[in-house]
Amino acid sequence: MTKQGDATLESRLAVFRNQRDVVKRQIAELRRRYIKLDVVITSGASCTSSMKINIPYGSK
Repeated sequence: MTKQGDATLESRLAVFRNQRDVVKRQIAELRRRYIKLDVVITSGASCTSSMKINIPYGSK
């Protein structure tokens, strides 16, 4: 598209906006996972070894 010049500027910007939205959703998902891990680690620090914490991968 770049080689086609300014005629494709809006299309190129749309591609970047779309990719930005994808990355924004990925960041939100990573934040959710981080919080879950933090909870497990914090809870695990005060748990006995007989307790089991099970949070399936990919759960929301």
